Amino acid sequence: MEPTIQNGAAIIINTSRNEAMDGDIFVVRIGDRLWVKRTQWLTDGGLRLISDNHIYEKMDVSAVDLQHDNIEVMLLLIFAILLICTIFLFSRLTL
Repeated sequence: MEPTIQNGAAIIINTSRNEAMDGDIFVVRIGDRLWVKRTQWLTDGGLRLISDNHIYEKMDVSAVDLQHDNIEVMLLLIFAILLICTIFLFSRLTL
């Protein structure tokens, strides 16, 4: 997901929010593999996974495949990380 998320960056995942929203960044688990992608709903009920890094192709997951237990969508809380870091740095500056 570079340049949005740097390789090796720590991320926070909200496992309670599992309904993909167009354009948001989600962690998608398919089997034992994880992908961090933007999501886009397709007209047939499938889900398109889009990387911000254009060297990777879009991946489509069919509506039928989304019903399987081995697929899970979880919201990535990237802004929470930035907020926590900002609060920490600000608190250190004011001490």
